[in-house]
Amino acid sequence: MKVRLVILVIFLVIASLSAALIATTATPTSAVHAAAGARAPSLSTSALTYTTFLPLVLNCYPRQGADPYFSYQYDMSIINADDAWGLCNLYAGGVTIAIIDTGVDLDHPDLQVNLLPGYDYWDYDAVPEDGNGHGTNVAGIAAAALNGIRVAGVAPTAKILPVRVLNNQGSGYLSDVAAGIIYAADRAKVLNLSLGGVSSSQTMVDAINYAANTKGRLVVAAAGNCGDSFYQYNGCSYQHQPVYPASYSNVMAVAATTSSDTRASFSNVNSYVDIAAPGDDIYNTYYGNSYTYESGTSQAAPHVAGLAALVWAKNPGYTAAQVWSRMTSTAIDLGAAGVDTSFGAGRIDVKQTLGLTALQTNLLEMNLAKAEPVPAVDQRTAPFVPGRIIVKFKGTVSAPAFARVMAALPHMEVIAALPAIDAQVLQIPVGAEWKMIDQLRAQPEVDYAEPDYILHLIR
Repeated sequence: MKVRLVILVIFLVIASLSAALIATTATPTSAVHAAAGARAPSLSTSALTYTTFLPLVLNCYPRQGADPYFSYQYDMSIINADDAWGLCNLYAGGVTIAIIDTGVDLDHPDLQVNLLPGYDYWDYDAVPEDGNGHGTNVAGIAAAALNGIRVAGVAPTAKILPVRVLNNQGSGYLSDVAAGIIYAADRAKVLNLSLGGVSSSQTMVDAINYAANTKGRLVVAAAGNCGDSFYQYNGCSYQHQPVYPASYSNVMAVAATTSSDTRASFSNVNSYVDIAAPGDDIYNTYYGNSYTYESGTSQAAPHVAGLAALVWAKNPGYTAAQVWSRMTSTAIDLGAAGVDTSFGAGRIDVKQTLGLTALQTNLLEMNLAKAEPVPAVDQRTAPFVPGRIIVKFKGTVSAPAFARVMAALPHMEVIAALPAIDAQVLQIPVGAEWKMIDQLRAQPEVDYAEPDYILHLIR
């Protein structure tokens, strides 16, 4: 009994000290900009004064007392994320979110505590450093730490797996993106893809199916920014334009909303939209140890990825289909009644999804069927990597038959492999891409052949 009393006294002392720390947090030098309605400045963290908090107690404090720039994160308020942050057991600790993007700022003070070792499929090394800013912003929205520094993410103690598949200009190769998806699927429960293109591909279908169906992961993707000419890119030219991988049936496609719960002007409108989240003028982490505002369905998607991590933390026995169902069945209906093409099931609400209100929902086991094979119609005008194609042989092909087909291709070299989906990346003469693809497709041993398409971040 004496031991218990001593422990209780120690805990109360720590709580008192922590509360005092929170009450006396040094004001950031840029706090002059924090007047009602003002935007937070996009400054480096060097302009801030930090306060150290005691994590044992901080985990049970409301968000407003923890990070000084909460007032600039309307997105976290509108989805009621801070209601979950006040509870000790809803922090998604142990659930990993893969950020498959331009990398992550590995030294960012609001992300470091949650970062896991990742991989760089652009430079092919184990240092997925962000030289663009997009991936760092996405990572912060999903899982920036509740540490009293500046901002927080939807799931503040979820682990972040940085997977760099896009270069500093925000572009990357289909083969690298597929490799990144496979790598992430072997390590993370939730995969965030704030990237895509207007060309479907069998390689992408196979990689997504591996993640969603073979490994049982939840794949979340940006629905696309084709609705506004300012955001149009690389063939994305009208608001109903299908974007991949978001269009696949086993990927949760996320549309973007504004601070007034309307559709963001750039957000795609299509039947493949599953759910919506804030994506307009979102304030969070940025590369170079800084912070900024960003807009796009790229910013909407990690809100959903973070919520998925919270759902899984609270319900570790759930399948990906049940996590999906829980989020869609508790979303706030916007636009036309019921599921619609602008918002899908509606805008996410952390409070309702985690059952922090009286609302009760029937949890359905959804059928996340494999994405369908890509139609034979090629996107021959879509950009691809010169001199690179992807080929997959049928599983029944013998070694001699494989060697015969490969020998028939002049000046060809295997430069990479995707063993999880039995595909290979070939280096061939520039300008001969479609000719060799057609040759390979004519061989009975070949399952498919296609260009190594170029994908882009969705901004």
